[in-house]
Amino acid sequence: MPRIGTIFFDAGNTLFDLKEAGLSPERVRGKIYADVARRYGNDVSDDEMTKHMTEIVRAMPQRIDGAYRYSVKWFRIFIDRLFERLGGVSDARLATQELFTYFRDDGNFFVFDDVSPVLEELRKRGYRMGIISNWSPTLPMVLYNLGLLEFFKCVVVSATVELEKPGKAIFDKALECTGAAPGMALHVGDSFKHDYQGAGDAGLKALLLDRPGDSPHADEVGDDRIRSLTELSGILAHAAE
Repeated sequence: MPRIGTIFFDAGNTLFDLKEAGLSPERVRGKIYADVARRYGNDVSDDEMTKHMTEIVRAMPQRIDGAYRYSVKWFRIFIDRLFERLGGVSDARLATQELFTYFRDDGNFFVFDDVSPVLEELRKRGYRMGIISNWSPTLPMVLYNLGLLEFFKCVVVSATVELEKPGKAIFDKALECTGAAPGMALHVGDSFKHDYQGAGDAGLKALLLDRPGDSPHADEVGDDRIRSLTELSGILAHAAE
């Protein structure tokens, strides 16, 4: 790996996560949505909700009625379709607002233990850092409330720039924002397709963050797989030799 001057990170499931232990990201969101639906009179199970959400997301285009994926309007359309498929809830307006409030509340997220110490070390060592995330426009606020925003020169959010991983254009946007050359930039994230492959195809160096240690792509990724952000220090030091 050549000398690296700029490091980009994915956000969700890389720096922070929702406070639901032992569940995949999809099932966590399914449980949250199901809890809200049940409070408004629909007895959908967590697994049923997860299945419906997955199917609807896959069926919805990247842009619908002028709204880009993960924008507020896009999510409202998604939730309307979801409640319609479920047969309705007692008060769709209040249930929708409750969901928006939940995902804006930093109290429902936790920062992984390795994140703040590693970011502080990287900042002291002079690395420029940024975020590249497929997320809603609320991401900078969430990062600020979690005490993470101060570490990053740029936060490139898919719903805001209307580009998304694994497409090359969103990585180019981040490189432009930081003034970095792709060959001297590293991207770290938990998705093989969106982070590892996407960054690599855009000319960046990439590491796959596999916290659980069960990635089906472990053999394909090889030495580019890490279990913790604490491994970055040694990798970067070796690259600088």
